[in-house]
Amino acid sequence: MIGLSIDHLLIGSPDLNLGCEFLRQALGVRPVPGGVHPGKGTCNALLGLSNDTYIEVIAPDPLQPADLPMSEFLHRLESPGLMWWAARHDDLGMLAQCLDQVDTTVAEIQDGSRRMRDGRELAWRLLFVDDDELGATLPFFISWCEMEMHPGRNLPIVGVLSSMRITHPKGARLRSLLGDVFSVQTGERPQICVEIRQKDRVVSLCTPEDLAPGFGAVMSTA
Repeated sequence: MIGLSIDHLLIGSPDLNLGCEFLRQALGVRPVPGGVHPGKGTCNALLGLSNDTYIEVIAPDPLQPADLPMSEFLHRLESPGLMWWAARHDDLGMLAQCLDQVDTTVAEIQDGSRRMRDGRELAWRLLFVDDDELGATLPFFISWCEMEMHPGRNLPIVGVLSSMRITHPKGARLRSLLGDVFSVQTGERPQICVEIRQKDRVVSLCTPEDLAPGFGAVMSTA
């Protein structure tokens, strides 16, 4: 799909401190506290990567109701791990039309925001795709209202996202939706594996054996 780029990776965790410690052990740096997502039941912490990308730890917010869909899903996780990814596009309206033309069901574009610790509001727009077959191998899509406030530009940089490989039995279909920008392979088991290059090493992170449903599906049906 023309105009798509990797925006961020999401580490799902049943507890924010647990997720932060998971990334500290993997990358040697503890994520920076982010904020809360009002009405969604979640909070986050972040680490920056080069080229306007970053890693987000997302976990239940103990100050919000525990029965919200995403919060319930995260609470059920046994341990933190790579769960989802987000792709960036400047025009979600146009993207939704393109996806609709290839018989892919998209939800209504949603506005999102969170209050940062310095008091400023970080705002974005989201587009979710309803696709049970592809699950979390298919990203959700994001457009930032002010790109200069993009989290990747306001965080300590801990490495470079040097590769992301996506495998799925329906790899050809996934590739037809995402285009040739991303490395999509056909394989037995659906999985996302990324490599983050640091000064003296390369760190690999992969989704669990039981791939999560798509982010949008969890938000609405967990």
